[in-house]
This record gives sequence, structure tokens and C-alpha cells, in this order.
Amino acid sequence: ASALTGLYIFSNFQATLNNFEYDAKRVISGFARDQNQIEERVEEEKHLDEAPSALAKLMPNDLDLDAVKDSNKYSTRGMFLRAYRWDKVFRGIGKEEGVPDDILAALAMRESYGNPLELNSGADGGAGLMMFQPGTARAFGLRIYGNSRASGRDRNHGVKLRELVRRHGWNYERLRVADERFDVYQSTRAAAKYLKKEFNRHGSWDEALSAYNRGTPARNPRATDHVRAIRSYRQYYREHRDDRRKS
Repeated sequence: ASALTGLYIFSNFQATLNNFEYDAKRVISGFARDQNQIEERVEEEKHLDEAPSALAKLMPNDLDLDAVKDSNKYSTRGMFLRAYRWDKVFRGIGKEEGVPDDILAALAMRESYGNPLELNSGADGGAGLMMFQPGTARAFGLRIYGNSRASGRDRNHGVKLRELVRRHGWNYERLRVADERFDVYQSTRAAAKYLKKEFNRHGSWDEALSAYNRGTPARNPRATDHVRAIRSYRQYYREHRDDRRKS
């Protein structure tokens, strides 16, 4: 009986050790996976903040590109510096499409922090300077990678987009051909057309911006986080751009 009792205790002890070993391996594997994801994200951020050499002629002469990379992209200043790179595009297309250029700049700050190759952090399929979903982008004439026509979340498309970006090594020239949401000119023009259409329909930029964010305007657009943020960014962009022109 004592021998059987000892065997029973040993067997349970061994099972417990096996469980501990299994759990430990899972924890270690989880940490390793998380660490890899962090490293990949850090590497991705470096590429996202690089100003494409193909667009060098667009850059304002007073802009220090090292200051862009050194700034926190989640801060208002960081968003401004990244979006300010495309000031000539915002002004040119804004004039052609009848949309205030500082609204286009503020929208880029809000949607992508001013980075043309930005992907939605939730991998929901949104991409580019103006963070278009594939279905909406197609509706405004943009060429889209893959077959998705979703105007809302499409995580499968989002995963494929991230694979595309990594496969092309964050190369702006290649990616803008594969998907025009990454093209600074094309995405800005599509956004301007979208906003102008909604402005003509609803009669105000606040409602147009709200529709851009949610499909139809909120009952009180100015009270929404999206519109309030863009109004704030618009003022910041206008003031700091004008200060640079005066200096």
C-alpha cells in the first residue's frame, strides 16, 4: 500500500512538473513572439519616417528632415512636421478641387500622422496618407492592391497589405504603383474629391469631415473627437506654416 501511495504521489508530482514546464515554455514563447513584434514595429517606424527620395523636390526648403524623424509622431508637432513635407501638394490640389489646403493637411495629420506609407495600427485594411479603406478608395478612382472592396474593416486585407509593404521594403515608388493609397498625389486628390462631394451635400466642412470618418455626418459633428481633433490640427498647421513663411 505504501509503495502504491508513493507511486501515486510521484506520478502526480511528475505531472505537476510537466505542467509547469509546459506553462513555462508557453510564457517564454509568448515573450519571444512579443519581442519580435516590438522589434518589427521599431524597424517599421524607421522606414515610415523616411521621406521618399522620389518626392525630394516637394519638400519645403525650411524643413529639416532629421527633425522630422527625431520628433514624436504622436505629438501635434510631430504630425505637423510630417504633414508639412507635402504642403505643396495640399495647396495645389486644394486649389484645384476647391478644398482648403489646411483641412487636407489636418486630415493627413489625423489619419496617418503625415506618413504616406502608414498602415492602420489595427490592421483593418486602412492605408496611406489619407487612410482610405479599399472600397472607399475604389469609389474615388484609386487603384487598390488585392480584391477587397470593403468600406469598413477588412483584417484579411490589412494583413496582406502589411506583407506587401514588408516585401517591397517600404519602397515608396513600388508601393504607390501597387496601391495608389500610398501615392501622396493620388490619395490627397481622392480625399479632396471626397470632402468636396460631402461639403456640397451637407453644406459645411465639419459635416464633410464627419462623413469622411464614419460614412455619414454625426448629428453634432463638432462635438466628435474626429472633427475636434482636425479643427485643432488645422489651426496648428496654419499658424506654424505661416510662421515658417515669415522667417
